[in-house]
Amino acid sequence: MVEPAVTQMPAEEDETIWQEALDWTIRLNGTAPNVTENDAFTAWLGRSEAHRAAYQRADRVWALTGAAAPTSALTPGERPRSSARPPARRVRRAAIAATLLAASIMLLLTDRLNILIAADYRTGLAETRTLQLEDGTQLTLNVDSAIAVEYDEDRRVVRLLAGEVLVKVGTDRRPFSLVAAELEVADIGTIFDVDLQPQALTVSVQEGSVAANYRNGPNESSMEIGHDERIRIDRATGTAARSGIDGTRIGDWSAGQLVVESVLIADVIAELQRYYRGFILVRDPAFAARTVSGVFDLKDPVRALRAAVRPYAGDVQSYTPLLVTVSGPAQD
Repeated sequence: MVEPAVTQMPAEEDETIWQEALDWTIRLNGTAPNVTENDAFTAWLGRSEAHRAAYQRADRVWALTGAAAPTSALTPGERPRSSARPPARRVRRAAIAATLLAASIMLLLTDRLNILIAADYRTGLAETRTLQLEDGTQLTLNVDSAIAVEYDEDRRVVRLLAGEVLVKVGTDRRPFSLVAAELEVADIGTIFDVDLQPQALTVSVQEGSVAANYRNGPNESSMEIGHDERIRIDRATGTAARSGIDGTRIGDWSAGQLVVESVLIADVIAELQRYYRGFILVRDPAFAARTVSGVFDLKDPVRALRAAVRPYAGDVQSYTPLLVTVSGPAQD
């Protein structure tokens, strides 16, 4: 029976070993290794069965790029043989692209399928949508966003399943709340925006105020957010950071603009990811932790990404039409 193509890395495989295996695959196929490198590779491969398994998996991913035949049948210390090796830069690009796609597609499709099943309303990659609920509440969904509506006789609840939504709450005797992952925002007569990202939850208030409650394991906090204020909650630590904003700029994304002031580059990347058809891979987390301000055109996410990292001489590389990477200043 033919072995299926690799789609994702096993959860139990150590991330460090996997990254080392990818590096060895690139090095061995990109240039002719010298004796020292061969010896180092032999020693690395012989450390454990996990090292050898990781290299075999990385080698099969390499084969998906079409750059070279699989080398997983190598014995320790044996160098890959190829009649023609592509330039090292192209080699690295192909390997990174194949690795990311193979590791991410299955998880991405699963998440999207779950959202599609649960959502009452959703938007696509290049689509925003404004709708009005039966109580007069107006919701504007950012691109690639989804919500579920749970109204009954005693309460009004909107669940943000993915993306971002701008809420103008309609008048009604029933209390209104918006739930996004670990966060619940209770309305106190307001216009507000909630942005659900992998790293953070952000609540921005244009008018009125909201009561926000965040609960995630040991991390729990409650706070009130007034007009022209924003709270960003780090989902890993539960830490909340409050900042003042120009409330009139909330929802500018509906006009194709991303307006940020002292926002993490990581958050800008997460927002631009919604507008990009492929994957944006952050290769330098420390660089992504810097802050940036500006107005960026969401119609061209790659150009906007380059503009966002330019103040720090950041490096944005397009490897394929489906993969862009971001790192700190390029090293010559």
